[in-house]
Amino acid sequence: MRAAPRVTPRRKERREMSFAAHLRQKIRQDGAMDIASFMALCIAHYYKSRDPLGRQGDFTTAPEISQMFGEMIGIWCADLWHRAGAPPVLHLVECGPGRGTLMADLLRGTKHVTGFHEALHIHLVEISPPLRALQKHAVVHERVTWHENFETTPETGALIVIGNEFLDALPMRQYQRTAEGWMECCIGLDPQTGALVRGVMPCVMPCVMPVSRAAGIGDVIEISPAREKFVAGVRARLTRQRGGALFIDYGYNGPAVGDTLQAVRNHDYVCVLETAGEADLTSHVDFAPFGGFLTTQGAFLQALGIALRAERLGLQRDMQRLCAPDQMGGLFKVCGFCSDGLRPAGFS
Repeated sequence: MRAAPRVTPRRKERREMSFAAHLRQKIRQDGAMDIASFMALCIAHYYKSRDPLGRQGDFTTAPEISQMFGEMIGIWCADLWHRAGAPPVLHLVECGPGRGTLMADLLRGTKHVTGFHEALHIHLVEISPPLRALQKHAVVHERVTWHENFETTPETGALIVIGNEFLDALPMRQYQRTAEGWMECCIGLDPQTGALVRGVMPCVMPCVMPVSRAAGIGDVIEISPAREKFVAGVRARLTRQRGGALFIDYGYNGPAVGDTLQAVRNHDYVCVLETAGEADLTSHVDFAPFGGFLTTQGAFLQALGIALRAERLGLQRDMQRLCAPDQMGGLFKVCGFCSDGLRPAGFS
């Protein structure tokens, strides 16, 4: 068997240059691209080519910090299943499951819930081949199916959808108020160096937001039709399939003014343009357009009983990182939806 070739820094540099060259060529051919198109291209390249998680990767998510996170999500799912009448078929969909850590902890934490595992059909929405390979080792269950998108998951039976740090990676658009009026933020090319640069271009605002009237010259507002469309699709399913959905992400209950586009590499913030396609690219989520139930991650986990679990396991430090208002507990929000007649646990 031939050994796999070592990836040297030189080869990695060539890969980065190849993707950057692809972006530049596309802009030369089609003109400046809006931020949503830029995000979509970069994120697709980034996730399809690596495992970005953990100390050796670019960032760490809550499931990687402590097993208690996935266990609490499991409690929420099992409780909602009971509230829905314990249906014999439950399609549990996780969007952006990472290494499969959350789902693995969820399954372990609910193994004694009578009938729950027997009802489960697990669906993992994942575009990354490297992460799919890790998920196949981590998620041990007799019924697991992978999907490229949520739309291909089953439309019959009960449904629970979960997503941790999934919405932040869906593309958004930016608009900036200038002396000439509102313009759309875009990515173009420096005419002298050919490097990627930010700019603005004429546009028609998709809607009049209340925050736009109070914005000053230079202010930026963000709108994500992709997020709103995705959440609307999930909510439409819940009118036909009894169940609920849960999304955890960093963000705010808007509207708000500000540029939140950010890139993270090797656990540090880096330049969005200089690392295009080679860093984790996200933006803060505005939960206001979604409706539903909303609380902080800290309040949600505390309501589900994480303090008792932390005491039993001796993991108070992990609980502090997940729940403290000045750490993930305040920055991250939890948004929940349910079919008519159901109310989820964890929301006051």
